[in-house]
Amino acid sequence: MAEEYLNKISKKSKNEHGRNNEAGFRDRWRKQLSALLTTFVNLYSYLNPFEFTDEDVELQFFKGNPSLGKYYNWIIVGDVVDPDWFSEAIRKEMAVYLNDWQLDHLPERVDLLRKLLHSNLSLPNVIYTHCEAGTDRTGEVSGAYYMRYLNMTFEQALSIDNHVQNRSIAKMSLRGLKWYCYYLQYDKDYNVNCTVPSYILSAGFNSIKT
Repeated sequence: MAEEYLNKISKKSKNEHGRNNEAGFRDRWRKQLSALLTTFVNLYSYLNPFEFTDEDVELQFFKGNPSLGKYYNWIIVGDVVDPDWFSEAIRKEMAVYLNDWQLDHLPERVDLLRKLLHSNLSLPNVIYTHCEAGTDRTGEVSGAYYMRYLNMTFEQALSIDNHVQNRSIAKMSLRGLKWYCYYLQYDKDYNVNCTVPSYILSAGFNSIKT
């Protein structure tokens, strides 16, 4: 089953990147799949229902190999509205109750990841999260974790997100991360600055301007 999975993703890579990339791609993935035999992988996919073909490959792999790990689908979409569009009083009220209305449920999900990381399990556990580019939806959730548990500032988290693909995080994902920053500020009493730094806005990151 693992080899079948390798063939599928290898074919997908060849179609997208050309035949010359196939051999190296297969070698890298064969090494990673071999590592699965001694670990338990918790794979958190942030793909949405419109990306079902990519999602199905992973879902079927873990259905066929339940001893190797477990597949989770957390649909992450970001936020349409920017918290800075509201008065401070309204923004504070919304941030405190973020988990009650935000589609991404960042307060709950970030804490779940933390709990899993510190679980005492029989096998070494790997937590693997992804979307499509590794910058936007993944950057939103990862950036929230950086601020909550790795003591990073909003600026530091955003800087990491913006360099994964050498471009800025998508606007809706940025807004989701900003809402979580305000959640930490208002609900958890974190001393964080949730303003997007001006040097980032002036350095060609036009897609995150509001």
